[in-house]
Amino acid sequence: MKKYKPPNLFKGVESININGKRLKFIAACCVLFIFLIFIIDIDMPISGKARVIPSEFVTVEAKVAGVIKDLNVTSGDRIKKNALIGHLHNNELIKDLKEAKLEKDMVEKKLLQLEKKLNYLKVMVERNERLYKEDVIAQAEFEKIKLDYDSELQEFNIYKDQKEALENEIEYLNESLENTKIVSPITGIIVDNIEDRIGTYVEEGDKICEIANVDEVFLELPVDEKVIKRIKVGDDVSVSFLSYPDKPISGKVVKIHHVAWEKLRKVVVKENVINVLIRPDSMPFQPKIGMRAEVKIHCGKLGLQNWF
Repeated sequence: MKKYKPPNLFKGVESININGKRLKFIAACCVLFIFLIFIIDIDMPISGKARVIPSEFVTVEAKVAGVIKDLNVTSGDRIKKNALIGHLHNNELIKDLKEAKLEKDMVEKKLLQLEKKLNYLKVMVERNERLYKEDVIAQAEFEKIKLDYDSELQEFNIYKDQKEALENEIEYLNESLENTKIVSPITGIIVDNIEDRIGTYVEEGDKICEIANVDEVFLELPVDEKVIKRIKVGDDVSVSFLSYPDKPISGKVVKIHHVAWEKLRKVVVKENVINVLIRPDSMPFQPKIGMRAEVKIHCGKLGLQNWF
């Protein structure tokens, strides 16, 4: 005979109590999580790939037209400021200068002749004026010698103006010939294959070569405009070059550019970025222009609420 077992009338109540405890635990965890979100700050550096840029970069342009005649440097050579890179050759300038000098010599000879004649006529004018006042000669004779003097003086002034114009032309041509000297505007390294340009013709303003000053280099990092407000000049930076991962260095943010530009991501997606300039504290090796590095800008802590 089976023993009678009375029903458990509190079974549902126990289940409700257990579920209620779970709900309270979950609710407490949520409150704690929300509380932590607003009180805990985590160091969140801004990371990205930067590239090496020189402290100075110039394009040397032709100041006059001509053929690149000779060069004193080749690609990769170091050159000092104001040092001679090479020469341009311009036949027209040489020809024009020669002709201008010959013409100036002829004008100067003519001026000497006119000056002697003017001196003679001036004496004659003064003499005839005196004789005319003394009624020794007629007025017509006096006026004739004076007319001769005025005519010679006019011709003298024309040649004098011509001489001045030729002097200005010669000065201009000499300056132009001086500009056939190709001079370096900065101290730096020749970064392109300038030797391939010997014998080529260039117009005024055409590129001859490019020079970069790598005595001091910077790192340029494009930063998304959405987070640029977190960065300020003076922020510390950690740098690891892709080609020298075993030689990490540090640096500081020295400039935040004022102009944004569109950076292409994954072929079609674009983002607006602003370039940040970083100065390395020291370089354990000689960097190459364009080398890449992983950088982290330590721009302060960020609350967890900013993650969501």
